[in-house]
Amino acid sequence: MKELVPDGVEAIIDAAHRRGIEVVAWYLPGFRDLPLDLHRAIRTIGFETRRGNRFDSFALDIESSEVRRPSLRTTRLLRMSAAIRRAAGAEYPLGAIMASPDRLVRTDPRFWPGFPWRRLADTYDVFLPMTYYTYRVKGPRAAARYTAQNVQIIRRQTSGMQVPIHVVGGISFDATGPETQGFVQSVLDRDVIGASYYTFPGITLDQWKALSALR
Repeated sequence: MKELVPDGVEAIIDAAHRRGIEVVAWYLPGFRDLPLDLHRAIRTIGFETRRGNRFDSFALDIESSEVRRPSLRTTRLLRMSAAIRRAAGAEYPLGAIMASPDRLVRTDPRFWPGFPWRRLADTYDVFLPMTYYTYRVKGPRAAARYTAQNVQIIRRQTSGMQVPIHVVGGISFDATGPETQGFVQSVLDRDVIGASYYTFPGITLDQWKALSALR
């Protein structure tokens, strides 16, 4: 969301709250213009409809490599994260969306060396790894293994911190029913608080049946 469109956002939040649905806002910063990124994030967190409804939580999408030097990217990420937490307050739920942990640690370690796992766990209430097995493996067993591997990486990198995890499994249009079953079972076996696909229109009946076990 680059800029809020007040009327449309207001209608979505109000309609969701009437139905008892909580709404999570998210923002992808480029880290090139930190004041602008921070302004947009804080404005989103503080947005309120005329009926008094707000976003129920906010998640920062941490995956941009517009800033080529990883150490500078990390510095700006941590500075922005601290400012967001101050603005949101200690009780407001914040999520850290991140690239696949497998990519960060194993398959593409040059993408973001020194990724600040523990510093982020100190600031954010939940990690949302975009594991996206649908880009990387095929079949239910492979989907389960890849999901488990990503959760295990987060656990190792944040050892002792017990970080809540919500796994973003991949693209619904590219997932089969059996793969979804493998993905969901892996999530259920690993003390993960939730999981999801992107995006709603691609969810099939077989996928819904498997995903319903996450409730």
